[in-house]
This record gives sequence, structure tokens and C-alpha cells, in this order.
Amino acid sequence: MWRWAALCVATLVAYPVAMTPSKPVAIVAGVVGLVCGLGLLLRSTPVMTAGVGLALGEYTVALMLSGRAPRLGSAVVVSVLVVLVLQTADFDRRFRRVTLGAGVLGSQLRHWAGSATLGGTAAVGLVTGAVFVTGAIRVPWAPVLAAVGALAAVVAAGVALRRALASAA
Repeated sequence: MWRWAALCVATLVAYPVAMTPSKPVAIVAGVVGLVCGLGLLLRSTPVMTAGVGLALGEYTVALMLSGRAPRLGSAVVVSVLVVLVLQTADFDRRFRRVTLGAGVLGSQLRHWAGSATLGGTAAVGLVTGAVFVTGAIRVPWAPVLAAVGALAAVVAAGVALRRALASAA
């Protein structure tokens, strides 16, 4: 499972670099890759959550440097990747070196697909609402609010994972 988690991390790190290829984004991507890699290596949910938070910062930097308005598709891709990174890393941490039957693995894959769909749907809804609100009200500090909202989402995901871990123990 660590391969799936590593693939999700690599995609989350590489997406902003592909979106805005620049030296600052590449530097942040390197830091994000190191922190997320350390989180995978140590099987540490807090380190992985910090890495995902940094990845959202990398995405924000890429958006700011691109000079373009954020796109709905981009937000959906990043939100789905965040969910998948956190879930696959947590699954790998809990079930490393355990032989999984086909039914268990299939069930987990369906769960991840459902989470990705839910995350994508939520992102579409939230971005659509944000477009409506910002069309009605001009806010000069929208990038700051977007970064704060993204950080709040990562913290909430980390808290949810922590509670799930505490209840499972």
C-alpha cells in the first residue's frame, strides 16, 4: 500500500509544478516531498498531515505566481489528492505487512473511490459558492482567505484521522 500512498504524494507534489513551472514552486515541492516522504517512512499521521498542509501551500504559491484565476478543475484535483494522500497513508500505517484478501482490498478501494467522489463533489460545491459570493462581494485578500481555508481543511482532516485512530486503538 505504501506504493499507492507514494504515488498519491508524488502526484500532489508534482501537480503545482506542472501548473506553474518556476523555481519557487520547485523549491517548495522539494520540501513537501521530503516531509511527506518522511511521514510515509515513519508512518506518522502528524508528519503526513504537515506535509499535506505544505502541499496546499505549494499549490497556493503556484496559483499566485501563475497570475491566473483559480480553476474549478484544479481545485477538485487538489482536494481529491489531499483526501487520497491522507487515507492511503493512514491505511498503509495501520496495515503494513498484513496480507489483505481480495475482498478487503476491493472494499478499501471502493471506500477511497467514494471519498474521492465526495471530495470532488464538495470542492465543486464550495468553489461554485465561492465564485457566487466573490461575484457579489469584492474581497481584495481572497488568496489569503483561500490559503487559510485550505489550512483549516487539512487541520480538520488531521483531527478526524486522529480521532479515528484513537477510537480504533
